[in-house]
Amino acid sequence: MTLEKKRIEGGGGRRPLIDSSTHYEVVLEGEHHKIHDGDAYKLMARSTDISTTPVHLSFTTPDSAARMHMVVQAYAVDEATLIITEAPTGGVTGGSTATPINRRRDSSNASGATGALSGATAPTGGTVLQAEDIGGPEQGPGGTPGASREATEWVLKPDTLYSFRLAGASGVGNITLRWYEHADRY
Repeated sequence: MTLEKKRIEGGGGRRPLIDSSTHYEVVLEGEHHKIHDGDAYKLMARSTDISTTPVHLSFTTPDSAARMHMVVQAYAVDEATLIITEAPTGGVTGGSTATPINRRRDSSNASGATGALSGATAPTGGTVLQAEDIGGPEQGPGGTPGASREATEWVLKPDTLYSFRLAGASGVGNITLRWYEHADRY
């Protein structure tokens, strides 16, 4: 079998990596590549009782050409509502500093997100991008509580405040945000 050379960035060419079992070309997805580059991050928050302490994360996106490409995941044991708000006007109060975690653990890169807070009072106003009811009691043998996970990413606006809030009647809940930062190439 002859392998075709592929042009790769920076000039030159290399033979593609071929899986020996299936003979399929091995390709790394863009999102996975960003982890390898050290440009992928994670931020999470959890509450043991979302009725008294809703889960809330907020931050301002980078004021640069780099855009945040984000996937949101939320989980609740009991019924809850996940609300994602863009450019809220009420301001964020309270809470504690939240530091985005680089998903390549030996990378010194830091996220361009600023002012990340966990447990703050959610701001008001803005554009609601998502309001989704999740959670509920387990159903049947081996049932699991409810969860929400966007299968596709949001590409967030630059220099914009975003709020992610999960509140409900009772029980454990958490929000996990995963993203990579990427500047378009023209």
